[in-house]
Amino acid sequence: MIGEIIDGKYLCERILAAAKSSAIFAASIKDGTGAQSGEKLVSVQIEKDVNDNERFTKEAEVLITMSGNQHFAKYFSCGVWKEYNYLATELLGPCLSDLARRRASGKLDLFHILKFGYQAFEAFQSLHRTGLMHSAVTADCFSIGSNAKTAGIVYLVDFKQMKKINSLVDQDNQQNNSPKSPKIDPQISMQNNLNSNVRYKPEDDLIQLVYVMAENCENPVFNV
Repeated sequence: MIGEIIDGKYLCERILAAAKSSAIFAASIKDGTGAQSGEKLVSVQIEKDVNDNERFTKEAEVLITMSGNQHFAKYFSCGVWKEYNYLATELLGPCLSDLARRRASGKLDLFHILKFGYQAFEAFQSLHRTGLMHSAVTADCFSIGSNAKTAGIVYLVDFKQMKKINSLVDQDNQQNNSPKSPKIDPQISMQNNLNSNVRYKPEDDLIQLVYVMAENCENPVFNV
């Protein structure tokens, strides 16, 4: 794939990550004449399943909705190329998990965790105001910028489980007369929520953020 031009626009220059049926590349943008545009490298994700583009469609919807917000990557395009779906966005730096692993303790100090948490909260607040919620918060859902100008900015990423708040409110209103569900332990994992009938709500994004912060903080004072 290195050296190939995806959809006539994105020249794959190096691979960033790869799995059995998907990969992420750093690519340069080509204009209509094949010359390189002034835009710096972008991220191009590809996935080998042209019959199911829901994941990238959700990603595109969120990034278009959040356009101009500093905590969300810039969106370029998505579509189908050969036997692959693709999504082109702003190239970001390492995720929170990667940053923690770079330290001897495998975790971040309290100062940097609180700095991260403040920006992550801003990102969720902005997302929820548009009527969307993330619904699958882990340490891998946060990245920093890829250059000196954006390295101090936290980005919210990975929206394949995105849900619309209003649609869930409507469903709840239709079930007002049904027996109430038992109270859910706030420490239940996000994956268990997704695999069960537990209703995921916007505030759960923030609860999961707190646990991400606790799990990646080396200071016992932040343990919960």
